[in-house]
Amino acid sequence: MDSEVSQALNRQRGALSEQIVARQYERQPEIWKPYGDPGREKSVRDAGYHLSYLSEAIAASDPSLFVDYVAWVKVLFAGLGFPDEVLVATLECTRDVVQETLPEEAAGIAGEYLEAGLADVRQAPSELPTFVDPDAPLAELARQYLDVLLRGQGMDACVSKPLQAQELIDVAERLVSLPARAK
Repeated sequence: MDSEVSQALNRQRGALSEQIVARQYERQPEIWKPYGDPGREKSVRDAGYHLSYLSEAIAASDPSLFVDYVAWVKVLFAGLGFPDEVLVATLECTRDVVQETLPEEAAGIAGEYLEAGLADVRQAPSELPTFVDPDAPLAELARQYLDVLLRGQGMDACVSKPLQAQELIDVAERLVSLPARAK
């Protein structure tokens, strides 16, 4: 039955995504209105991603695949500045649309996975733990450097002088407390 539910979600992903986003935009207009049509298109695309992960987790008969995905999306959404209730509403709208659209047994199976995701999202962290020791001598530089890289600005935006390759290796080794490389 799981493979049939997965296939049904895949077949109907486009229509389901549209319905999910329509429902969410009705439910949270104050959040979504500023994004306009381009934002709506991205929301439909993202709802399709959520359904794809749900489908694959169901096909594998492994709810943890979907729960882990939801935890990752929570971190992603937090990084994009969305409040936690956005993901909760997304999952609730997905659950409701799936329950209204799929046959009862299929909706029940998908609903179990969605409920597992909802239960976990409320307790999952909004940030991933860092692997850089905050007490390391260059921890602040590492944090700044990572922020700059994630914004796509490059190393020059982070330090006053460009570092040479060996200096970058030295900084990286000290940041993660790796043994020094033979020179």
